[in-house]
Amino acid sequence: MSALEKFGVDIFTQHNIFERIAVDKPFRPENPAFIFIKTGTIKLKQHFRDLELSANMFMVTDPQTIYELVSVSDDFQSRMVSYKREFISALSLKFNRLITYRYFRQQMNIGVPFHQDEMDVVWKSVNFLKYILDSETEMMYKKEMVEHLFSVIRWQELFPKKTTVR
Repeated sequence: MSALEKFGVDIFTQHNIFERIAVDKPFRPENPAFIFIKTGTIKLKQHFRDLELSANMFMVTDPQTIYELVSVSDDFQSRMVSYKREFISALSLKFNRLITYRYFRQQMNIGVPFHQDEMDVVWKSVNFLKYILDSETEMMYKKEMVEHLFSVIRWQELFPKKTTVR
C-alpha cells in the first residue's frame, strides 16, 4: 500500500517524480500536488500556457488541468507533495475562507517564488514529512504526525515570513 493510499499524502523527489508526471505527452494528474523547486528549472505547458518554474519556486497542480512536461534541467532538484482532496478536507484547515488565500490561489497554479531562506524552511519540513512517511519503524500516532506536518507545510507555503498581506 502506498503512502498516498495509507495516509492520503505522498512525496516524490526529482528521482521518482516521473512516476506521477507523464513525459512527452499531455497528462492530467490523478490528485492535486505541490511542486517545490530547490534548484534547476522545469518547463511545463498548462493547457495552452507555457510555464517555467525555477529555483525557489512552487506551484499547485490540479486534476482538472492538463499539463505537458516540456523539459527539465540537469540540476533539477524537487519535491512533489501529492495528496488526496479528502485528506485536506479532513484536516479542517479553513483556507478557502481566507481572503488572501483566494487571491494567492490564482498565483499558485502558475508558480510562486520564495526567498531562499523561506524555501530552506519549507524544504526541511517536506523532507521531514518524507522521512516519517518512508520510515519502516512502527510509530504511535504516525497518521497524526503526517497530518500535522502536512498542515505546517500548507501554512508555510501560504504565508511565508516576508509576505505582507494588505
